[in-house]
Amino acid sequence: MSDIAVPAGKARAFAKSLLLSVILVALTWAVVVFWWRAVHWNATALDIVLGFGLLPCVPLAAMAFLRRRAMRAPSQTIPDPTQENLSVQLPPSKAQPAPALPILNAWAITHAAMNLDELVQVLVERRTRPRPDPELTDRDGFPVLSGRVVGLDTTHAEHWLAQTGVAADQVHPPVWRDAFVRVLALLGSLADQIESELHLLATAAEQSSATANDSEATLRGMSAPAPQAGQFRLLVRLMIPAAFLPHERQTMLDFVLQRFPLFQGLNARVELAPSHEDAAAIALLEQFRLDSAGGNAQALLLLACDSMLCPEVLEACQAGAHLFGTRSPNGLMAGEGAFGILCANDAALDILPTPAACLLAGTSHHVREHSADAPGRPSHACLAQAARDALAASGAVPERIGMVVCDTDHRSSRVLECIGAMAQHAPHLDAIQNRLAVSETCGHLGAATGPAVLAAGIRWTANASSPTILLNLCHAFDRAAAVLLPPTEA
Repeated sequence: MSDIAVPAGKARAFAKSLLLSVILVALTWAVVVFWWRAVHWNATALDIVLGFGLLPCVPLAAMAFLRRRAMRAPSQTIPDPTQENLSVQLPPSKAQPAPALPILNAWAITHAAMNLDELVQVLVERRTRPRPDPELTDRDGFPVLSGRVVGLDTTHAEHWLAQTGVAADQVHPPVWRDAFVRVLALLGSLADQIESELHLLATAAEQSSATANDSEATLRGMSAPAPQAGQFRLLVRLMIPAAFLPHERQTMLDFVLQRFPLFQGLNARVELAPSHEDAAAIALLEQFRLDSAGGNAQALLLLACDSMLCPEVLEACQAGAHLFGTRSPNGLMAGEGAFGILCANDAALDILPTPAACLLAGTSHHVREHSADAPGRPSHACLAQAARDALAASGAVPERIGMVVCDTDHRSSRVLECIGAMAQHAPHLDAIQNRLAVSETCGHLGAATGPAVLAAGIRWTANASSPTILLNLCHAFDRAAAVLLPPTEA
């Protein structure tokens, strides 16, 4: 029995050592891969040999050294029962703890220059944007305007249509029927949100009015009481296609009014604002019209409510049952296409009767040699060159630049690239206070990012009367820059 037990014990010890070695090697490789991904390290052939070949030998050598040291230690002998008659017995030695594998300092082994605080900062900066469905994105990974609110619950809207006897199936062409129902469901969600937070808005208005009255107190006493402000007013303005028939407009109006039972006791008003196909809107919809192969004016409706919604945003919207809140004060941007149309229409209406708010003085376009999505910190040389050419073409003084408006999102590569270009051409600007990133402020704008950047730049230039740089770096390779000048400097 003893002859058989010895090989079995050796086999178990060998299997245990082999399993521990495999675990150590796997953990070492995992730490190496995690570290490379965290710091965006461009791994070369030498790095792969060192990280996956030589580095795992360190814990294996430490384990072998500890095992050999444990085998050389004097083992405690079990007293033999036949020696109980001996008059002199050796006192038992103190029990020594079993040698344990020390915890390796992974940070010191992998990269001596990094510490835990820098690692946490790198991980925080690597916040990723919501990933849309692959079949609903273009070749660059950006969303296309199709099926945005497909997952929206339309049960209530369809039930209401059935009760009122409205023949929504008669909407032509039939492909717009689903879009019509979805826009009713989206209006219902907005109505529920306004109704749930209406009392908060009214309270905030009253507190603001009371604070304004209290602030008029002086050492000579209170001034004459101003007439009390009127009742809190609520205006709901819906943008609808101009080609909507009268019964379609009335259907949307009735649906909204029946979702606002509080309207009867408030000074509220609901307006329908038809959207005309002006030149700016047509330019914005050109690519959408080509994709949808239809020149119908009802495409405005589809663009407003039937574009893609990221799964994470849709899940948060359904779980929270609202589109606005303290965690997302700017909303979840459930209508990125509608945002773009509103900006285009608003800009067109402002430009027609009034002089130009600013002048597009200089533009520049460059192409990166390497993708900005590649591992490692991207170089800002290409974007800086585009900004330099735009400034030279416009004749603007870099010290006069008051704001940088860009389309960077939450990807750290784009943020660092923009900050690098700012530090080179506008070192007097703060990278946080003087960098307006619409996709970071409003969430994922998708197709409306371009019009949003242009609208934000025009508004800032007109209000501040100082030049503004527009930077486009959302694409992996294309880099563009433009300079907006106020009318006084044009």
